[in-house]
Order: sequence, then structure tokens, then C-alpha cells
Amino acid sequence: MIPLSRPSIGKREEELVLEVLRSGQLAFGKYVEKFESMFTEFLGVRNAIACSSGTMGLYVCLCALDNGRLSPRPACFLSRETFGATMNAVSMAWCSAFPVDAIRYPGHLSIYIPCHIFGEPAPDFASSRKVDYDYMIEDACESLGVKYHGEDKYLGTFGDMGVFAFYANKQISSCGEGGMIVTDNDEYAALCRKLINQGRSPNEPHTIVGTNARMTDVQAAMGVAQMERLDEILEKRRAVAQRYIDNIDAKALKDRGLTVPVQRDSWFAFPLNGETDVLRNLHESLKVVNVQSAVYFPEHEVFSDGFIWNRRLCLPFYTDMEFSDTDTVSGLVNDWARR
Repeated sequence: MIPLSRPSIGKREEELVLEVLRSGQLAFGKYVEKFESMFTEFLGVRNAIACSSGTMGLYVCLCALDNGRLSPRPACFLSRETFGATMNAVSMAWCSAFPVDAIRYPGHLSIYIPCHIFGEPAPDFASSRKVDYDYMIEDACESLGVKYHGEDKYLGTFGDMGVFAFYANKQISSCGEGGMIVTDNDEYAALCRKLINQGRSPNEPHTIVGTNARMTDVQAAMGVAQMERLDEILEKRRAVAQRYIDNIDAKALKDRGLTVPVQRDSWFAFPLNGETDVLRNLHESLKVVNVQSAVYFPEHEVFSDGFIWNRRLCLPFYTDMEFSDTDTVSGLVNDWARR
């Protein structure tokens, strides 16, 4: 079987994780702070706050705005193609979620959440940045290492806050889960640190209502090891993607109504774009020969109106993928397309 995804774990990850396990300091250890420091240095931001997942990171960002006493409570405007986790975070907080081009009402506070998916800027990012939203929180969970077109600045660093994620299929992982909030606003950073730790700073009383969204030192240790070789990881993923681009018959796919992505700075996955029925047909064809694939993003039935679902099929893609496997998948896709 060729899997859809697989994390890249080497001896350095094993070494640092084992060090934490043997130390007995599984939380509030040195590696969370080091992971955060490496992130601020890489992205060029003032603050990075490690948390338990990208979803919780988005939720905490929204709560940080609320603890700044927003009144009336705002509505959130999301990119039309958005992963359900973003909507879940909005719903858990207190906002209503609308597609980015929905009507806004004067006098109501608004939050813009661009969703930079599959290693690309949100399609609405360029135009919506010019709109007078009150706040912007970037969902950059799938786009670590992507600079915005024409600017020497990474996605996730343009808004009031930005969020990254480290699930096992992301560019880097922290033991399967984990997230990072980034911001240049020191007040928001302080609020986020309290919010992820039950509403208090260490060794102090609870001053606000919070939750438990902390990252463990085990997770952070793996994150540090991954950050140490981030350039290598991104380059390997670019090479795998380029192998697909070189070998897949783009014309044959176009005849079936599918398009192939072009090269980019950072790859989360390798998605073919097209109509749902065609994508599902290819998915079933690959499944028969033990090649995993997935149609993204599944519909969120609570927030269905105005959003786009099920328009991409992701082929097997991961950092250490052998070119022989990439070639096998490309051949199967081409055979299907040329029928």
C-alpha cells in the first residue's frame, strides 16, 4: 500500500523526545520555550505561543480578542474554501461564520480569517486585506514557510494573530498534534498564554476564564528537531511535488476536467482540482490498487451555505516519499486519465 501521508521522523527527533521522557519534566520544560523561540526567529515575529492544536490556536485567538472586551461581538468572515476546523473554532468561541464575500452590516465588528490552504495564500487574501475589517486572524495551519507574493513576509504574520498546526501530515509535526500562535502584539500574546493555561500565568491566580490548550514538552522536543531541519524538509517536499508535476499527464487530466498544481514554496499536500464526481471516481480507482487518496475538504453541514467543498483530490504525499512510489502513483493517474 502507498499511504496518503507519513511523518518524517529521524534520529534527532528520537534523541530529543527520549531526553524529555527520561527527564520526567513532561510539561513546562525547556523545549516548549525553545520551539517558540525558533518559530519567532524563523518568521520574524515578536511572539510565538505553543498550543495543543491549530484548532485550539484559532479558538484561543478569538478568545483573546473577546478578553479585550469586544462589544458588540463580531462576525467572522472566512475564505470560501475552508477546512471545517476553522469553522469549529469560530463556533466554539462565540461568532457567526460567513463566507468572505457575504454582506457586512455597518456598525457590527468583523473578523477576517483568511485560510491559507495547501501551501498557498487564500484566494481572497489580496482583495480582502484592503477591506476595512476590524481584526484579522490568519489560518496558516497548512502553509508554514510560504511567503506572500511579492512581499518578503510569511503567511501567518500579516494579521493581528496567525496560527500554524503540526498534525502528522503537515510540513513539520510535533508528535502528531500541536499548534503555534504568532503575533507582534504583546497584549494578545500575554492573553493567549493565560488562555491556554486555564486563564492564569504560572504560579498566579486565575484572572480570566481559560482552557487547557498547552503543548507538552514531548511534543515541543519533536518540534525543535523538525525546525532544525525545516529547510531540508521543505526542499524534499518540493522535490516530491516536482516529480509529480514532471510525470503526470496534465493534458490528459485536463481532458477529464482536472488540473495539476504548480510549484510553490511549501507543500502541505499534492491536490488535483476538479468536480467532485470526477475526483471520487479517481479516488475509487486508486483505492482498488491500494493507493490511498482523499477528497478535501469534506462538507461542514452546519456552515454549508456559500462555502466550497470536495473540490480537490490529494494524492499520496510526504517528505520522505520515494520517487519510485511517486512514479507508480503518477502512472496509475495517467492510466485512469487516458481511458
